[in-house]
Amino acid sequence: MNGGSLLRLFKSECFDAHLHLYYLHHMEAPGIQDYLVNELYRLTDADVDYYLPQLCQIAVLRHDRSQLQRFLFDKAACSVHFALRIQWLLRAMADDRQPDVWERAAALADACETVFVNHEGPERDAGEPGPSASPPSSSSSSS
Repeated sequence: MNGGSLLRLFKSECFDAHLHLYYLHHMEAPGIQDYLVNELYRLTDADVDYYLPQLCQIAVLRHDRSQLQRFLFDKAACSVHFALRIQWLLRAMADDRQPDVWERAAALADACETVFVNHEGPERDAGEPGPSASPPSSSSSSS
């Protein structure tokens, strides 16, 4: 399939989250990977959450050829929910001790934790205090 046909498919109405993950997994060309990773930002949080195990698996297997870990770290930086889920999935992969996988999974899990803890941007989910948030001030009356 040539690049023009792929781009038309990627931009068509029938290109849903399922097809997105299918092509992200099967197309290893760097340009296509980068395009598909950038398009992940358009998916709903519900779709990302549903496909998170597959996204983590692809990120570990293609750590050197895909920008998928950047997307996962961006999600983790902005959401406690995603940070915990990504951390949990990567730790589970690391604990399996599969050759050529567990060390990368553990490294990505550590990096995910670091990204979340060090993130101070305003785009963190509402109601989720950042690492630099101070506890609510209590008003004390001095009588």
